[in-house]
Amino acid sequence: MEQTGLITYPDMAIICPPERRDPANADTLLNPRVVVEILSPTTEEYDQGMKLEHYKCISSLTHIILVRQDQAQVDHYQRKASEDWLRTTCTTRASILRLADLGLDVPVAEIYDKLDLLEADEEAEQPQAR
Repeated sequence: MEQTGLITYPDMAIICPPERRDPANADTLLNPRVVVEILSPTTEEYDQGMKLEHYKCISSLTHIILVRQDQAQVDHYQRKASEDWLRTTCTTRASILRLADLGLDVPVAEIYDKLDLLEADEEAEQPQAR
């Protein structure tokens, strides 16, 4: 990435034309609008830490979406006009992930379709084994 020198490949990216690619590596997109990372136990700390901070430096990026795979939880970071980032967390399948500036509403239920996972607030209510 031009700003930090770190090259990463998100699990998914959305671009708005015109796309820009690194002249030295055509697989490297320079102007994503949205990136999505699926958090796993082995990548979660990196994705929520150093990689997240790296993504925030990409000037074209307006949305960073982190999706937990062990429970229904989606963290959405949206760049505001002030250049600050607003974090919203969806913790139920009934939630809607809104990317208003792109005209996208994504039901969290569709993200987790066909997966039998606890919702984040249900996990706290489960009896603990002794």
